[in-house]
Amino acid sequence: MRLRGSLSILSKSSPYAVATDNMGRIYTELDTFKKYLYITTKVEQAISNTLKKLSPNERKIIFLCGSSGDGKSAILTKLKSSYETFVSFHLDATHSFSPHEDAIQTLDSVFHKHDQKFKPLVVGINTGMLGNYSQEGANERIKSAIAKYLETGEQQSDVHFINFEDFPKFELDDSGLRVKFAEELLDKLTSNSELNPFYKACQFTKENKPSLEEQILIANYELLCLSAVKKTVIELLFKARVYKNQFLTARALLDFIFEMLAGPRYLMDNLFEGVENEIGQKLADFDPANIRTKSVDRFILAANLGIHEEAFDQFESDVTTQLRINLTNTENNAQSYLRLFYLLMPEPFSNDYHKEFSEAFSDEDLSGYIKLYRLHMEAAKYEDRLAVRDFYSKQLRPALRHFNNRSGRKLEKNQYLVSEAQGFAIAAKIDIKFDRIKLLEAIQRDQNKAPNISHFEAHISVNSNPASILVNANLYKLINKINDGYRPNRHDKNAIILLDELNDDIAQIANQSNTLQFITDSKTILVEQVDKDEFEVSGL
Repeated sequence: MRLRGSLSILSKSSPYAVATDNMGRIYTELDTFKKYLYITTKVEQAISNTLKKLSPNERKIIFLCGSSGDGKSAILTKLKSSYETFVSFHLDATHSFSPHEDAIQTLDSVFHKHDQKFKPLVVGINTGMLGNYSQEGANERIKSAIAKYLETGEQQSDVHFINFEDFPKFELDDSGLRVKFAEELLDKLTSNSELNPFYKACQFTKENKPSLEEQILIANYELLCLSAVKKTVIELLFKARVYKNQFLTARALLDFIFEMLAGPRYLMDNLFEGVENEIGQKLADFDPANIRTKSVDRFILAANLGIHEEAFDQFESDVTTQLRINLTNTENNAQSYLRLFYLLMPEPFSNDYHKEFSEAFSDEDLSGYIKLYRLHMEAAKYEDRLAVRDFYSKQLRPALRHFNNRSGRKLEKNQYLVSEAQGFAIAAKIDIKFDRIKLLEAIQRDQNKAPNISHFEAHISVNSNPASILVNANLYKLINKINDGYRPNRHDKNAIILLDELNDDIAQIANQSNTLQFITDSKTILVEQVDKDEFEVSGL
């Protein structure tokens, strides 16, 4: 089989995009590719271990729940062949058995039949459908179990939930950022082993008069085989998650890889030109060709004028001969080369001309966010506490003050604007510190929860009163920009909401202060409560 045909199983339009009971009896030529690429995940191991412990006469119900496209049906289809003799399976709770029934009514029928049997039941279900059934379903026992699980995470003895969200795809360990499912998938897809049918399909296509379109596809596949490119793709997936809140389902990831490889242009252009895929559309915002720095602008200008450095000419020659990528006569080839530089950045290539853009392409905000996330997860260590305290004192606290006092009033470092009235700015002195005790309590409380790399909780003490804020990558970036003099606007609204909520808490605490300052351009009036009904006023 030729390469394009083998890669077609990755596409969302492929019959393999959704697993069904009869898949083992059709499309036999592509089965080899599908089976080779299959990866056993932690969530599959969890439900497999649960099934192994079931007794045949047990009336237990197991819900495998998650998002649409995350692979529930694929996992259950595989497990069904081993356990269907003593376990009933309902692969997809969004489907009905009849045009006269909706999904809720179908679940009612499934649960009614289950109640008549001495047999375990496994149900694949979206989290949203769980909530719908808890509101609209007919089986009160199961509705109650679902409601308790959704509200508190509580499991019942006869109704058990295994949730994809408890097995996060993005992790941080001692080696750094890991997206194990995506890493394993890319490694299997691009392995140069003779056991890899995709690699064999690539070799077959190369040796049998590839068309121009196939030559580009081969170049894209071989480019993805480079470890530097796979590393960069993984980082881009992480950026899409933390900056754009893009979830990584199995179906979306497979389709993204297909569009990246089989799109109309070379891989680096397919990546950043908004391919018809939910992940790819988010990556367009991270296009390195849109970065404006001196080195990038100089390169674009030189390329448009046809002026090239000798070092670039050598790099371009190696790209053509080693990577089989020919951009000589393509439109906007400067953009394509900048994207290629970005993809190759993690490792050496040719004369390392691409490394000249390392500073332009570095994302210090993302690196800082990852560091702070890890520190907040491990803040029990003394050396970590010092680094965390620096974030609170040198980044978060100044940003809160600048954001809160953005009206233009000149206030001292520890003064926070409470309100403005009759030409006066009403301010209070606020002492904001890192609340290590609350952070350690939160770590202890959440130690059994699956880590969510999309945010960490920052804990502060405001005049000895506890307060907190969820810091995500966008807010962390905004904090740094505010400290550099940036004034937030409507484009920052999601991060601003988090700052506004914390500032509202700070204002409530400030209102309880026994000392307020009324400030105009010419004078400051200090009002201090010295007793229940006694105030001292100075500065008049």
